[in-house]
Amino acid sequence: MLDLGLSKMALIGVVALIVIGPEKLPRVARTVGTLLGKAQRYVADVKAEVNRSMDLDELKKMTRWRRRRPFPSTSIPRRSGA
Repeated sequence: MLDLGLSKMALIGVVALIVIGPEKLPRVARTVGTLLGKAQRYVADVKAEVNRSMDLDELKKMTRWRRRRPFPSTSIPRRSGA
């Protein structure tokens, strides 16, 4: 996803500490963490819904195909004259 190493995360932390300030930083970090968690859950829910929809479409296609091609007859054809 994002290629953030330890040095980049430390730089982001220092900039955030300078810009936001030490008093507000913990609250902002919690809020950002909460929002990221909600976003990840939302993306996971959307992926699951898309997969369910694709599975349902595939099942419908198979059902339509099966209706057009019925199962072969299980009876054995009889020979004439035997």
